Amino acid sequence: MITPKTATLLAMLSVSLCNAEPQAIKPTAMWKGSIDDVATKPTPTRLITQADEFTQLWRDWKVEGTLPQIDFVKSCIVVETTSGSVLSVSGQLNESGELKTFGMATRDMRPGFRYVIAQFDLKGVKSINGVAIAAPTLTGSVTCKTQDQIPEGASVTIRLLDVSLADASSKTLAEQIVKGPSNFPISYALSFDPSTLRLEHSQFYGLSARIEKDGKLLFINDTHIVISKDGKLLTDVELPVIKVP
Repeated sequence: MITPKTATLLAMLSVSLCNAEPQAIKPTAMWKGSIDDVATKPTPTRLITQADEFTQLWRDWKVEGTLPQIDFVKSCIVVETTSGSVLSVSGQLNESGELKTFGMATRDMRPGFRYVIAQFDLKGVKSINGVAIAAPTLTGSVTCKTQDQIPEGASVTIRLLDVSLADASSKTLAEQIVKGPSNFPISYALSFDPSTLRLEHSQFYGLSARIEKDGKLLFINDTHIVISKDGKLLTDVELPVIKVP
């Protein structure tokens, strides 16, 4: 039985949790510089979540040093600029997973602009400055060396599996069903929550494919297919299947 005193304490705890202070977040890496051509200055805050976009920015601004290799499954880039002399960047992560970043600059104006390219860890982050972080996608195709025909009305099920527990069945982390594929190759795209994966352990995860019709198994993959290398998600992963006798 909940007493009035207990109810009051629970209410106070609920209010406290709802009003939890945002967590201060510091960039894991930063690169600073100055550019004279103000025409190349972007919008006040720029979010980069793709390697090709980051590479283009690095080259356009002629940033000193070697282009860093960013794992955009685990990190993102936030770019801040100012007309002042000095600029720094920080962030705050609230209980809803919203990361707000802040650029703090001096008031003295100078020609051109100064910039900070800041790398932030995406652990626990669902959105940045109001922009939702898209789940990473594992893409590729289901193939068959013998190029057997796929019967009309068949369906293919592609799964991303956690096979890390030796004494337990595998756990499905993502699944896609393609109905009525006419022939090979069959393209797939699996989205998943990156916080559930430890990509540095490539042996922990695998892909499976099953092609069935009316409950009968027609094709299946018979080898372990890895999805990562050196802690990074692979791209365009081929998933070969064989015909079931």
